[in-house]
Amino acid sequence: MVEFNLVFPEIYRRYVVDFRYCLNAESRFEIKGATLHVFNEDGSVNWRFETIYDHFELFLGMTMASFATADKLSRAISLNRDRNMFASEDGTFLVDMLISFIDLSICKAGEFPPIQEGNFSTLSVEIGPLSNFVRPQGGKNICEVLSGLKTILLNVVSDLEAGSEYEMILESELAVRTADDLLAASMIFTDFIHPVWNRIHRTGFFDLIFLERWKTSCSEKLAEKKGACSTFFSNLMA
Repeated sequence: MVEFNLVFPEIYRRYVVDFRYCLNAESRFEIKGATLHVFNEDGSVNWRFETIYDHFELFLGMTMASFATADKLSRAISLNRDRNMFASEDGTFLVDMLISFIDLSICKAGEFPPIQEGNFSTLSVEIGPLSNFVRPQGGKNICEVLSGLKTILLNVVSDLEAGSEYEMILESELAVRTADDLLAASMIFTDFIHPVWNRIHRTGFFDLIFLERWKTSCSEKLAEKKGACSTFFSNLMA
């Protein structure tokens, strides 16, 4: 068995939400879309998620997939290490289950109509600790990020089948890092974007006190869950 001392260095992220809104004929504010930007200083992470109100179930599912990634990968590696004892199980079935879950999320993300375009105003809100990273251009959308995670998981399956412990652990590290970022993005939607959107939909105006309250609450939850998937994976692999 290969001995590993898994250490996940802290990598800072910046989270910015752009609400696109307009004033309708009844002088009520309407949110037409919200863009969630997730990026780091060197641009190795650059996500641009265009979201709509009906994405709640999608992001809730991505939250579950993020936690499941760390759990199923650690269990798969453990089974693979012991497959001399349990010869019929190499752990691949656990990762296959995870891939099926990711496939469902990709299909779900593709079900929604294109985001409305128009001459809308924009309100930008930064979630979490303030930073001075420059926002990069472009960015991967939800399907591209999930497809990238699926590719990593398929590599893990190949490593499990080959019994390549070093490679399967390195690939699993990449997967749980992605899961950490997906968890943060999902929490920002479910715990900030959606509640604010729902409030404006009901009242027709921007309640800045409400917005600030939910921003603070979401930032606290992000700090609490920061690196949760990596930590869980590392603890089980210790």
